[in-house]
Amino acid sequence: MIYIHLLTIVLLFIVVGTLFFWDKLLPTTTTHPDLNQSTSSKNHLQSLDGLRGLLASFVFLHHSMIWYFYIQDGVWQSPPSSLFYYFGSGSVLMFFMITAFLFFSKITSNANSKDFDWLRLYVSRFLRITPLYLFAVFIMFAFVAYETNFTLVDDIAELRENAIHWLFFGLLSLQELNGIDAMMIFAGVVWTLPYEWCFYFLLPIWGMMFRIRIPKVCYLIAILGIILAAKNRIYLPFLLGMFSVYLYQLGFVQSFAKRPIASLIVITSCSLPILLSLNPLDWQAQVFFIDCLHFNHCW
Repeated sequence: MIYIHLLTIVLLFIVVGTLFFWDKLLPTTTTHPDLNQSTSSKNHLQSLDGLRGLLASFVFLHHSMIWYFYIQDGVWQSPPSSLFYYFGSGSVLMFFMITAFLFFSKITSNANSKDFDWLRLYVSRFLRITPLYLFAVFIMFAFVAYETNFTLVDDIAELRENAIHWLFFGLLSLQELNGIDAMMIFAGVVWTLPYEWCFYFLLPIWGMMFRIRIPKVCYLIAILGIILAAKNRIYLPFLLGMFSVYLYQLGFVQSFAKRPIASLIVITSCSLPILLSLNPLDWQAQVFFIDCLHFNHCW
């Protein structure tokens, strides 16, 4: 296990070193956009791109570790290493915080707006998630058919119901399909979708709180969000991401984030939950991560 940790540290140093020298060799002028501007392009925070890139790399390492042990003993389970476990669950929770930060900033910056483009928001979310999801689901259907030799294992009514569940973009509970653990084919990654949809569907409620004009159809969307929230068990990362919108606008926070001590705080905050063996779903662990988010996009 030690050599795996050493390899990870070497890879992280390579990534950080590459980014450092890339920045020195090809300097670019970046600005921090104003959250009070309404368009998504002006709201786009370039610093978050780097953070998302690192988080995506960590998730890749997390799944690589799971696959490594699956090849060894045929058991699909979480990595035995706390570090690699956090590379997966911790990174996903950070993605939730980033999502909440970006979309709640759209709401706050459009307070009292009478022409907020709700249609564009939901169409963009739908096109971002569902095409690739449906493509993956149909590939999964093909795998299931192949694994069962194109024979019917489940009752036809049960098979139809389970297939419909899979076609609802993660909004319904995902069952096995024709006797096959279909979630295993996806490596379990679609577990995040209900939480993402729940947050998106609750946005009209926040819009009403900020006196943004809401089309009637958005009331139905909000009701669906409330129904999903009743089954939800992950709220804190989204709430912390929303809270970070206000932290970002504080001048002393932005000034402090540019000091070297802020980097030390980020490293410490991300390391402590791992060293203390906290579950990423524990609120204590998630609170530690907020430093990484709002100091990152203040740099």
